[in-house]
Amino acid sequence: MIDFESIPDKTGIYIFRDKDNKIIYIGKANSIKQRVKQYFIGNQDTRPQIEFIRRETETIDFSITDSESQALLLEYNLIKKHKPKYNVKLKDSSKYPYIMISNEDYPYLSTAYDIDGKGIFFGPFTSGLYVKTLVESLNRIYRLRSCKKILPKKTCIEYQMLKCAGVCAVEEEQRVYKEKIQKIKNILNGGTRGILAAMSDEMNTSAKNEDFERAVVIRDTISFVRKEMRKGKKTGIKDKNKDVFSFVREKNSGAFSILKLRNGTIHEIFTKRFSANVIIDDQTVIGEILSEYYVTTTDFDFDVLVINTSDEDFIKKEIFQNKKITVKRVQEKTSDYQLYETAYENACTALYFSLNRKFIAKSVLQLQKDLLLEKIPENILGLDISHVNGEWTSGAVVSFKNGKPMKSMYRYYNLEKIGNNDYLALSTILKRYLEKYQADMIIIDGGLGQLSSCMKIVKELNKEIAVFALAKRFDILYDSRGNEIMLNGRTSGAALIKAVRDESHRFANKLRKIKMEKIKTNGRKSKNIAED
Repeated sequence: MIDFESIPDKTGIYIFRDKDNKIIYIGKANSIKQRVKQYFIGNQDTRPQIEFIRRETETIDFSITDSESQALLLEYNLIKKHKPKYNVKLKDSSKYPYIMISNEDYPYLSTAYDIDGKGIFFGPFTSGLYVKTLVESLNRIYRLRSCKKILPKKTCIEYQMLKCAGVCAVEEEQRVYKEKIQKIKNILNGGTRGILAAMSDEMNTSAKNEDFERAVVIRDTISFVRKEMRKGKKTGIKDKNKDVFSFVREKNSGAFSILKLRNGTIHEIFTKRFSANVIIDDQTVIGEILSEYYVTTTDFDFDVLVINTSDEDFIKKEIFQNKKITVKRVQEKTSDYQLYETAYENACTALYFSLNRKFIAKSVLQLQKDLLLEKIPENILGLDISHVNGEWTSGAVVSFKNGKPMKSMYRYYNLEKIGNNDYLALSTILKRYLEKYQADMIIIDGGLGQLSSCMKIVKELNKEIAVFALAKRFDILYDSRGNEIMLNGRTSGAALIKAVRDESHRFANKLRKIKMEKIKTNGRKSKNIAED
Protein backbone atom coordinates (compact mmCIF):
# COMPACT_ATOMS: atom_id res chain seq x y z
CA MET A 1 0.00 0.00 0.00
CA ILE A 2 1.43 3.36 -1.02
CA ASP A 3 1.50 6.02 1.72
CA PHE A 4 0.70 9.22 -0.17
CA GLU A 5 1.09 11.35 2.97
CA SER A 6 4.80 10.54 3.14
CA ILE A 7 5.33 11.91 -0.36
CA PRO A 8 6.39 15.60 -0.36
CA ASP A 9 4.35 18.31 -2.06
CA LYS A 10 7.49 19.76 -3.67
CA THR A 11 9.33 19.92 -7.00
CA GLY A 12 11.48 16.93 -7.87
CA ILE A 13 11.52 13.45 -9.39
CA TYR A 14 9.72 10.22 -8.43
CA ILE A 15 10.85 6.64 -9.03
CA PHE A 16 8.52 3.63 -9.28
CA ARG A 17 9.99 0.23 -8.35
CA ASP A 18 8.52 -3.27 -8.81
CA LYS A 19 8.52 -6.23 -6.38
CA ASP A 20 12.16 -7.00 -7.25
CA ASN A 21 13.13 -3.38 -6.43
CA LYS A 22 13.80 -2.76 -10.12
CA ILE A 23 13.07 0.74 -11.44
CA ILE A 24 10.22 0.63 -13.95
CA TYR A 25 9.44 4.35 -14.37
CA ILE A 26 10.97 7.75 -13.56
CA GLY A 27 9.09 11.04 -13.80
CA LYS A 28 9.33 14.70 -12.75
CA ALA A 29 6.76 17.11 -11.33
CA ASN A 30 6.29 20.51 -9.71
CA SER A 31 4.36 18.67 -6.99
CA ILE A 32 5.56 15.09 -6.54
CA LYS A 33 2.59 14.20 -4.32
CA GLN A 34 -0.10 15.45 -6.70
CA ARG A 35 1.54 13.86 -9.72
CA VAL A 36 1.91 10.44 -8.07
CA LYS A 37 -1.75 10.52 -6.95
CA GLN A 38 -2.80 10.93 -10.59
CA TYR A 39 -1.32 7.51 -11.32
CA PHE A 40 -3.21 5.63 -8.62
CA ILE A 41 -6.41 7.53 -7.75
CA GLY A 42 -9.26 7.59 -10.28
CA ASN A 43 -8.66 7.76 -14.02
CA GLN A 44 -6.97 11.14 -14.29
CA ASP A 45 -4.16 9.72 -16.46
CA THR A 46 -5.48 7.64 -19.37
CA ARG A 47 -2.19 6.74 -21.08
CA PRO A 48 -2.04 3.00 -22.00
CA GLN A 49 1.05 2.26 -19.88
CA ILE A 50 -0.53 3.64 -16.67
CA GLU A 51 -2.45 0.43 -15.94
CA PHE A 52 0.78 -1.59 -16.18
CA ILE A 53 2.65 0.89 -13.94
CA ARG A 54 -0.15 0.71 -11.32
CA ARG A 55 -0.13 -3.07 -11.35
CA GLU A 56 3.65 -3.48 -11.08
CA THR A 57 4.59 -0.67 -8.67
CA GLU A 58 5.45 -1.81 -5.13
CA THR A 59 7.44 1.13 -3.75
CA ILE A 60 8.04 4.78 -4.64
CA ASP A 61 11.23 6.79 -4.11
CA PHE A 62 11.60 10.50 -4.65
CA SER A 63 14.24 13.27 -4.77
CA ILE A 64 13.51 16.93 -4.10
CA THR A 65 15.20 19.54 -6.32
CA ASP A 66 15.55 23.32 -6.06
CA SER A 67 13.92 23.97 -9.45
CA GLU A 68 12.04 22.31 -12.27
CA SER A 69 15.09 22.60 -14.56
CA GLN A 70 17.14 20.62 -12.01
CA ALA A 71 14.36 18.02 -11.88
CA LEU A 72 14.41 17.73 -15.67
CA LEU A 73 18.17 17.20 -15.74
CA LEU A 74 18.09 14.69 -12.89
CA GLU A 75 15.28 12.76 -14.59
CA TYR A 76 17.25 12.71 -17.87
CA ASN A 77 20.40 11.36 -16.21
CA LEU A 78 18.55 8.71 -14.17
CA ILE A 79 16.62 7.45 -17.21
CA LYS A 80 19.88 7.29 -19.13
CA LYS A 81 21.50 5.30 -16.30
CA HIS A 82 18.70 2.87 -15.30
CA LYS A 83 16.72 2.56 -18.60
CA PRO A 84 13.25 1.92 -17.02
CA LYS A 85 10.98 -0.13 -19.25
CA TYR A 86 8.10 2.38 -19.24
CA ASN A 87 10.24 5.42 -20.12
CA VAL A 88 11.33 6.46 -23.59
CA LYS A 89 15.10 5.95 -23.76
CA LEU A 90 17.35 7.88 -26.14
CA LYS A 91 20.23 5.82 -27.50
CA ASP A 92 23.88 6.92 -27.51
CA SER A 93 25.00 5.25 -30.74
CA SER A 94 25.25 8.68 -32.37
CA LYS A 95 26.86 10.99 -29.85
CA TYR A 96 26.77 14.72 -30.52
CA PRO A 97 29.35 17.16 -29.17
CA TYR A 98 28.69 19.76 -26.47
CA ILE A 99 30.74 22.68 -25.20
CA MET A 100 31.47 22.26 -21.48
CA ILE A 101 32.43 24.85 -18.85
CA SER A 102 33.83 22.89 -15.89
CA ASN A 103 32.49 23.21 -12.33
CA GLU A 104 35.45 24.93 -10.65
CA ASP A 105 36.38 28.28 -9.16
CA TYR A 106 38.39 28.97 -12.31
CA PRO A 107 36.74 26.80 -15.00
CA TYR A 108 38.20 25.57 -18.28
CA LEU A 109 36.38 25.30 -21.63
CA SER A 110 36.38 22.02 -23.59
CA THR A 111 34.49 19.66 -25.90
CA ALA A 112 32.38 16.90 -24.29
CA TYR A 113 30.19 14.06 -25.57
CA ASP A 114 28.51 13.00 -22.33
CA ILE A 115 26.39 15.19 -20.06
CA ASP A 116 27.39 14.59 -16.45
CA GLY A 117 27.81 16.61 -13.27
CA LYS A 118 31.27 17.87 -14.17
CA GLY A 119 30.18 21.15 -15.69
CA ILE A 120 27.67 23.32 -17.56
CA PHE A 121 26.90 22.08 -21.07
CA PHE A 122 25.97 23.97 -24.24
CA GLY A 123 24.65 22.21 -27.33
CA PRO A 124 24.20 19.65 -28.71
CA PHE A 125 25.86 20.49 -32.03
CA THR A 126 25.98 18.28 -35.12
CA SER A 127 29.46 19.34 -36.25
CA GLY A 128 32.51 18.32 -34.24
CA LEU A 129 34.67 20.72 -36.28
CA TYR A 130 32.36 23.62 -35.41
CA VAL A 131 32.60 22.86 -31.67
CA LYS A 132 36.37 22.33 -31.76
CA THR A 133 36.97 25.60 -33.62
CA LEU A 134 34.59 27.57 -31.40
CA VAL A 135 36.21 26.25 -28.20
CA GLU A 136 39.70 27.04 -29.52
CA SER A 137 38.63 30.54 -30.59
CA LEU A 138 36.98 31.37 -27.25
CA ASN A 139 40.05 30.13 -25.40
CA ARG A 140 42.26 32.38 -27.52
CA ILE A 141 40.00 35.42 -27.30
CA TYR A 142 39.60 35.28 -23.51
CA ARG A 143 42.97 33.61 -22.76
CA LEU A 144 41.42 30.95 -20.53
CA ARG A 145 43.35 28.21 -18.75
CA SER A 146 44.06 25.18 -20.92
CA CYS A 147 45.11 22.82 -18.11
CA LYS A 148 42.30 20.40 -17.34
CA LYS A 149 43.77 18.83 -14.22
CA ILE A 150 44.52 20.47 -10.88
CA LEU A 151 45.28 24.17 -11.25
CA PRO A 152 49.09 24.62 -10.98
CA LYS A 153 50.69 26.90 -8.41
CA LYS A 154 52.75 28.83 -10.93
CA THR A 155 52.45 29.95 -14.55
CA CYS A 156 53.48 27.67 -17.41
CA ILE A 157 54.67 28.05 -21.00
CA GLU A 158 51.10 28.88 -22.18
CA TYR A 159 51.32 32.06 -20.08
CA GLN A 160 54.76 32.88 -21.49
CA MET A 161 53.34 32.51 -25.04
CA LEU A 162 50.44 34.84 -24.12
CA LYS A 163 47.88 32.08 -24.77
CA CYS A 164 46.76 32.02 -21.12
CA ALA A 165 46.33 35.00 -18.78
CA GLY A 166 47.72 33.02 -15.83
CA VAL A 167 44.69 32.63 -13.59
CA CYS A 168 46.69 30.15 -11.50
CA ALA A 169 49.05 32.85 -10.18
CA VAL A 170 48.09 36.34 -11.42
CA GLU A 171 45.79 38.06 -8.92
CA GLU A 172 44.46 40.57 -11.45
CA GLU A 173 43.35 37.71 -13.72
CA GLN A 174 41.69 35.91 -10.79
CA ARG A 175 39.55 38.99 -10.15
CA VAL A 176 38.23 39.21 -13.75
CA TYR A 177 38.11 35.49 -14.64
CA LYS A 178 34.51 34.98 -13.52
CA GLU A 179 33.43 37.93 -15.68
CA LYS A 180 35.07 36.26 -18.67
CA ILE A 181 33.27 32.99 -17.99
CA GLN A 182 29.94 34.81 -17.62
CA LYS A 183 30.51 36.52 -20.99
CA ILE A 184 31.13 33.13 -22.60
CA LYS A 185 27.96 31.71 -21.01
CA ASN A 186 25.98 34.66 -22.39
CA ILE A 187 27.47 34.10 -25.85
CA LEU A 188 26.73 30.35 -25.91
CA ASN A 189 23.23 30.78 -24.47
CA GLY A 190 22.22 33.09 -27.30
CA GLY A 191 22.34 30.54 -30.12
CA THR A 192 23.95 31.44 -33.44
CA ARG A 193 22.50 34.94 -33.49
CA GLY A 194 23.78 35.51 -29.95
CA ILE A 195 27.26 34.28 -30.84
CA LEU A 196 27.53 36.62 -33.84
CA ALA A 197 26.11 39.65 -32.00
CA ALA A 198 28.30 39.19 -28.92
CA MET A 199 31.41 38.52 -30.99
CA SER A 200 30.80 41.67 -33.06
CA ASP A 201 30.59 43.77 -29.89
CA GLU A 202 33.80 42.20 -28.56
CA MET A 203 35.58 42.86 -31.87
CA ASN A 204 34.56 46.52 -31.89
CA THR A 205 35.66 46.95 -28.27
CA SER A 206 39.05 45.39 -29.00
CA ALA A 207 39.54 47.63 -32.03
CA LYS A 208 38.72 50.76 -30.00
CA ASN A 209 41.24 49.66 -27.37
CA GLU A 210 43.78 49.12 -30.18
CA ASP A 211 44.05 45.43 -29.32
CA PHE A 212 44.12 44.58 -33.02
CA GLU A 213 45.50 41.06 -32.64
CA ARG A 214 42.49 40.07 -30.50
CA ALA A 215 40.13 41.85 -32.90
CA VAL A 216 41.53 39.81 -35.80
CA VAL A 217 40.96 36.51 -33.93
CA ILE A 218 37.35 37.54 -33.22
CA ARG A 219 36.84 38.61 -36.83
CA ASP A 220 38.08 35.22 -38.06
CA THR A 221 35.76 33.45 -35.60
CA ILE A 222 32.77 35.44 -36.87
CA SER A 223 33.71 34.54 -40.46
CA PHE A 224 33.95 30.86 -39.52
CA VAL A 225 30.51 30.83 -37.83
CA ARG A 226 28.90 32.58 -40.81
CA LYS A 227 30.59 30.17 -43.22
CA GLU A 228 29.25 27.20 -41.24
CA MET A 229 25.76 28.71 -41.38
CA ARG A 230 25.99 29.11 -45.16
CA LYS A 231 26.81 25.41 -45.54
CA GLY A 232 23.19 24.55 -44.79
CA LYS A 233 20.62 24.04 -47.54
CA LYS A 234 18.95 27.32 -48.56
CA THR A 235 15.18 26.89 -48.62
CA GLY A 236 14.05 30.31 -49.83
CA ILE A 237 11.64 30.38 -46.87
CA LYS A 238 11.54 33.90 -45.48
CA ASP A 239 9.97 33.14 -42.15
CA LYS A 240 10.72 32.92 -38.45
CA ASN A 241 13.44 30.62 -37.15
CA LYS A 242 11.94 27.19 -36.53
CA ASP A 243 12.62 23.77 -35.09
CA VAL A 244 10.75 21.05 -37.00
CA PHE A 245 10.25 17.73 -35.17
CA SER A 246 9.44 14.38 -36.76
CA PHE A 247 9.70 10.80 -35.54
CA VAL A 248 9.06 7.23 -36.65
CA ARG A 249 8.76 4.02 -34.61
CA GLU A 250 8.41 0.30 -35.20
CA LYS A 251 7.64 -1.95 -32.24
CA ASN A 252 10.17 -1.08 -29.51
CA SER A 253 12.51 0.94 -31.74
CA GLY A 254 12.30 4.42 -33.15
CA ALA A 255 14.18 7.50 -34.30
CA PHE A 256 13.51 11.22 -34.33
CA SER A 257 14.91 14.25 -36.15
CA ILE A 258 14.85 17.93 -35.28
CA LEU A 259 15.47 20.16 -38.28
CA LYS A 260 16.74 23.63 -37.40
CA LEU A 261 15.71 26.39 -39.82
CA ARG A 262 17.78 29.52 -39.22
CA ASN A 263 17.49 32.62 -41.43
CA GLY A 264 15.92 30.64 -44.28
CA THR A 265 18.65 27.98 -44.21
CA ILE A 266 18.54 24.41 -42.88
CA HIS A 267 21.32 24.99 -40.39
CA GLU A 268 21.50 21.41 -39.08
CA ILE A 269 19.43 18.28 -38.54
CA PHE A 270 19.76 16.52 -35.18
CA THR A 271 18.85 12.83 -35.44
CA LYS A 272 18.84 10.20 -32.71
CA ARG A 273 17.38 6.74 -32.09
CA PHE A 274 15.28 5.74 -29.10
CA SER A 275 13.54 2.72 -27.62
CA ALA A 276 10.04 2.70 -26.10
CA ASN A 277 7.74 -0.04 -24.86
CA VAL A 278 5.08 -0.83 -27.47
CA ILE A 279 2.28 -0.03 -25.01
CA ILE A 280 3.42 3.61 -24.75
CA ASP A 281 1.31 5.81 -27.04
CA ASP A 282 2.79 8.20 -29.64
CA GLN A 283 1.87 11.41 -27.80
CA THR A 284 3.68 10.23 -24.67
CA VAL A 285 6.73 9.27 -26.75
CA ILE A 286 6.77 12.69 -28.42
CA GLY A 287 6.39 14.49 -25.09
CA GLU A 288 9.21 12.56 -23.41
CA ILE A 289 11.59 12.94 -26.38
CA LEU A 290 11.04 16.69 -26.60
CA SER A 291 11.36 17.05 -22.84
CA GLU A 292 14.67 15.17 -22.79
CA TYR A 293 16.06 16.99 -25.83
CA TYR A 294 15.21 20.53 -24.76
CA VAL A 295 16.46 20.03 -21.21
CA THR A 296 19.89 19.18 -22.63
CA THR A 297 20.06 21.85 -25.34
CA THR A 298 20.92 25.54 -25.10
CA ASP A 299 19.85 26.37 -28.65
CA PHE A 300 16.58 28.25 -28.24
CA ASP A 301 17.33 30.53 -31.18
CA PHE A 302 13.90 29.85 -32.72
CA ASP A 303 10.37 31.19 -32.49
CA VAL A 304 8.26 28.21 -33.58
CA LEU A 305 8.32 24.45 -32.94
CA VAL A 306 6.54 22.53 -35.72
CA ILE A 307 5.21 19.07 -34.78
CA ASN A 308 2.72 16.52 -36.12
CA THR A 309 0.55 15.98 -33.05
CA SER A 310 -2.58 17.49 -31.55
CA ASP A 311 -0.82 17.97 -28.19
CA GLU A 312 0.47 21.50 -28.90
CA ASP A 313 -0.91 23.06 -25.70
CA PHE A 314 0.57 20.37 -23.46
CA ILE A 315 4.04 20.67 -25.05
CA LYS A 316 3.94 24.45 -24.80
CA LYS A 317 2.97 24.28 -21.12
CA GLU A 318 5.37 21.49 -20.09
CA ILE A 319 8.47 22.41 -22.10
CA PHE A 320 8.31 26.05 -23.20
CA GLN A 321 6.18 27.65 -20.49
CA ASN A 322 8.82 30.31 -19.70
CA LYS A 323 9.89 30.92 -23.31
CA LYS A 324 8.35 32.93 -26.14
CA ILE A 325 8.10 29.91 -28.42
CA THR A 326 4.95 28.96 -30.32
CA VAL A 327 4.08 25.29 -30.83
CA LYS A 328 2.01 24.51 -33.91
CA ARG A 329 0.87 21.45 -35.80
CA VAL A 330 2.20 20.95 -39.33
CA GLN A 331 -0.26 21.44 -42.19
CA GLU A 332 -0.02 19.78 -45.60
CA LYS A 333 0.81 21.83 -48.71
CA THR A 334 2.82 24.37 -46.72
CA SER A 335 6.53 25.18 -46.52
CA ASP A 336 6.49 23.71 -43.01
CA TYR A 337 5.33 20.38 -44.43
CA GLN A 338 8.30 20.26 -46.82
CA LEU A 339 10.64 20.76 -43.87
CA TYR A 340 8.72 18.15 -41.89
CA GLU A 341 9.13 15.62 -44.73
CA THR A 342 12.91 16.24 -44.76
CA ALA A 343 13.08 15.64 -41.00
CA TYR A 344 10.90 12.53 -41.37
CA GLU A 345 13.18 11.04 -44.04
CA ASN A 346 16.21 11.57 -41.80
CA ALA A 347 14.45 9.81 -38.92
CA CYS A 348 13.39 6.91 -41.16
CA THR A 349 16.89 6.51 -42.55
CA ALA A 350 18.37 6.34 -39.03
CA LEU A 351 15.80 3.77 -37.85
CA TYR A 352 15.98 1.49 -40.88
CA PHE A 353 19.77 1.59 -40.90
CA SER A 354 19.77 0.38 -37.28
CA LEU A 355 17.32 -2.41 -38.23
CA ASN A 356 19.48 -3.41 -41.23
CA ARG A 357 16.68 -2.40 -43.57
CA LYS A 358 16.66 0.00 -46.46
CA PHE A 359 14.56 3.15 -46.23
CA ILE A 360 12.51 3.89 -49.36
CA ALA A 361 11.24 7.44 -49.84
CA LYS A 362 7.46 7.99 -50.01
CA SER A 363 7.74 9.53 -53.48
CA VAL A 364 9.48 6.42 -54.84
CA LEU A 365 6.85 4.07 -53.39
CA GLN A 366 4.10 6.32 -54.73
CA LEU A 367 5.73 6.28 -58.17
CA GLN A 368 5.78 2.48 -58.13
CA LYS A 369 2.09 2.52 -57.25
CA ASP A 370 1.16 5.17 -59.86
CA LEU A 371 2.90 3.32 -62.72
CA LEU A 372 2.11 -0.24 -61.50
CA LEU A 373 5.80 -1.15 -61.55
CA GLU A 374 6.91 -4.63 -60.47
CA LYS A 375 10.18 -3.31 -59.05
CA ILE A 376 10.75 -0.32 -56.75
CA PRO A 377 12.47 2.35 -58.90
CA GLU A 378 15.30 3.20 -56.51
CA ASN A 379 17.70 4.28 -59.28
CA ILE A 380 16.07 6.62 -61.82
CA LEU A 381 17.85 8.18 -64.79
CA GLY A 382 16.82 11.36 -66.61
CA LEU A 383 18.03 11.97 -70.19
CA ASP A 384 18.04 15.17 -72.22
CA ILE A 385 19.75 16.59 -75.31
CA SER A 386 20.69 20.23 -75.80
CA HIS A 387 21.81 22.07 -78.93
CA VAL A 388 21.49 25.39 -80.78
CA ASN A 389 20.11 25.02 -84.28
CA GLY A 390 21.81 21.66 -84.63
CA GLU A 391 25.20 22.86 -83.41
CA TRP A 392 27.07 22.41 -80.11
CA THR A 393 25.02 19.28 -79.41
CA SER A 394 25.47 17.78 -75.96
CA GLY A 395 23.74 15.12 -73.88
CA ALA A 396 23.15 14.83 -70.17
CA VAL A 397 22.23 11.96 -67.85
CA VAL A 398 21.14 12.72 -64.29
CA SER A 399 20.69 10.11 -61.58
CA PHE A 400 18.19 10.04 -58.70
CA LYS A 401 18.82 7.61 -55.85
CA ASN A 402 15.84 6.93 -53.60
CA GLY A 403 14.05 10.05 -54.81
CA LYS A 404 17.03 12.42 -54.36
CA PRO A 405 19.56 13.74 -56.91
CA MET A 406 22.84 11.81 -56.81
CA LYS A 407 25.14 14.31 -58.50
CA SER A 408 28.22 12.10 -58.31
CA MET A 409 26.49 9.89 -60.91
CA TYR A 410 25.62 12.72 -63.34
CA ARG A 411 27.30 12.38 -66.74
CA TYR A 412 27.76 14.81 -69.62
CA TYR A 413 28.46 13.80 -73.24
CA ASN A 414 29.91 15.85 -76.10
CA LEU A 415 27.93 15.00 -79.26
CA GLU A 416 29.10 17.59 -81.81
CA LYS A 417 29.67 14.93 -84.48
CA ILE A 418 26.04 13.76 -84.27
CA GLY A 419 24.51 17.15 -85.05
CA ASN A 420 20.77 17.77 -85.03
CA ASN A 421 19.57 14.19 -84.47
CA ASP A 422 17.88 13.81 -81.08
CA TYR A 423 17.05 10.13 -81.60
CA LEU A 424 20.65 9.14 -82.31
CA ALA A 425 21.96 11.44 -79.59
CA LEU A 426 19.69 9.94 -76.90
CA SER A 427 20.42 6.34 -77.88
CA THR A 428 24.17 7.11 -77.90
CA ILE A 429 24.34 8.56 -74.38
CA LEU A 430 22.01 5.89 -72.99
CA LYS A 431 24.14 3.08 -74.39
CA ARG A 432 27.36 4.63 -73.08
CA TYR A 433 25.82 5.10 -69.63
CA LEU A 434 24.20 1.67 -69.30
CA GLU A 435 27.40 -0.07 -70.34
CA LYS A 436 28.91 1.17 -67.04
CA TYR A 437 26.03 1.77 -64.61
CA GLN A 438 22.73 0.26 -63.50
CA ALA A 439 19.21 1.73 -63.46
CA ASP A 440 15.69 0.68 -62.50
CA MET A 441 13.84 3.34 -64.47
CA ILE A 442 14.58 5.84 -67.24
CA ILE A 443 12.72 9.09 -67.92
CA ILE A 444 13.36 10.67 -71.31
CA ASP A 445 12.68 14.31 -72.03
CA GLY A 446 10.78 13.82 -75.29
CA GLY A 447 8.01 11.97 -77.10
CA LEU A 448 7.35 8.66 -78.88
CA GLY A 449 10.29 8.96 -81.31
CA GLN A 450 12.81 9.51 -78.54
CA LEU A 451 11.21 6.69 -76.53
CA SER A 452 11.50 4.24 -79.42
CA SER A 453 15.21 4.95 -79.99
CA CYS A 454 16.01 4.38 -76.30
CA MET A 455 13.96 1.16 -76.10
CA LYS A 456 16.13 -0.32 -78.87
CA ILE A 457 19.22 0.24 -76.71
CA VAL A 458 17.60 -1.30 -73.61
CA LYS A 459 16.67 -4.42 -75.61
CA GLU A 460 20.08 -4.55 -77.28
CA LEU A 461 21.81 -4.57 -73.89
CA ASN A 462 19.28 -7.10 -72.53
CA LYS A 463 18.36 -4.84 -69.59
CA GLU A 464 15.14 -5.02 -67.57
CA ILE A 465 14.46 -1.33 -67.10
CA ALA A 466 11.16 0.58 -67.06
CA VAL A 467 11.42 3.32 -69.71
CA PHE A 468 9.10 6.34 -69.96
CA ALA A 469 9.01 9.53 -72.01
CA LEU A 470 7.60 12.81 -70.75
CA ALA A 471 6.66 15.29 -73.47
CA LYS A 472 7.38 18.91 -72.57
CA ARG A 473 4.42 20.58 -74.19
CA PHE A 474 1.52 18.79 -72.50
CA ASP A 475 3.34 16.83 -69.78
CA ILE A 476 2.10 13.60 -71.36
CA LEU A 477 3.75 10.42 -70.09
CA TYR A 478 4.31 7.47 -72.45
CA ASP A 479 5.24 3.96 -71.32
CA SER A 480 7.64 1.61 -73.15
CA ARG A 481 4.83 0.44 -75.47
CA GLY A 482 3.89 3.96 -76.43
CA ASN A 483 0.69 4.05 -74.36
CA GLU A 484 -0.34 7.37 -72.78
CA ILE A 485 -0.55 7.31 -68.99
CA MET A 486 -2.85 9.63 -67.11
CA LEU A 487 -1.08 10.61 -63.88
CA ASN A 488 -2.58 12.31 -60.89
CA GLY A 489 -0.38 15.40 -60.97
CA ARG A 490 -0.88 15.96 -57.26
CA THR A 491 0.88 12.79 -56.09
CA SER A 492 4.47 12.76 -54.90
CA GLY A 493 5.19 10.14 -57.61
CA ALA A 494 4.16 12.53 -60.41
CA ALA A 495 6.19 15.30 -58.78
CA LEU A 496 9.25 13.00 -58.77
CA ILE A 497 8.90 12.28 -62.51
CA LYS A 498 8.77 16.00 -63.31
CA ALA A 499 11.67 16.69 -60.96
CA VAL A 500 13.86 14.16 -62.82
CA ARG A 501 12.82 15.55 -66.23
CA ASP A 502 13.42 19.18 -65.13
CA GLU A 503 16.79 18.35 -63.58
CA SER A 504 18.02 16.62 -66.75
CA HIS A 505 16.91 19.66 -68.78
CA ARG A 506 18.65 22.06 -66.39
CA PHE A 507 21.88 20.06 -66.37
CA ALA A 508 22.01 19.72 -70.16
CA ASN A 509 21.41 23.45 -70.70
CA LYS A 510 23.89 24.48 -68.02
CA LEU A 511 26.72 22.52 -69.64
CA ARG A 512 25.76 23.64 -73.13
CA LYS A 513 26.02 27.28 -71.98
CA ILE A 514 29.44 26.62 -70.41
CA LYS A 515 30.56 25.10 -73.70
CA MET A 516 29.33 28.11 -75.66
CA GLU A 517 31.12 30.51 -73.33
CA LYS A 518 34.38 28.66 -73.93
CA ILE A 519 33.85 28.94 -77.67
CA LYS A 520 33.19 32.68 -77.35
CA THR A 521 36.33 33.09 -75.26
CA ASN A 522 38.37 31.39 -78.00
CA GLY A 523 36.97 33.81 -80.57
CA ARG A 524 34.78 31.31 -82.39
CA LYS A 525 31.59 33.35 -82.03
CA SER A 526 28.97 32.72 -84.71
CA LYS A 527 25.61 34.09 -85.77
CA ASN A 528 23.80 31.11 -84.24
CA ILE A 529 25.17 31.90 -80.78
CA ALA A 530 24.18 35.53 -81.05
CA GLU A 531 20.63 34.51 -81.92
CA ASP A 532 20.46 32.23 -78.87
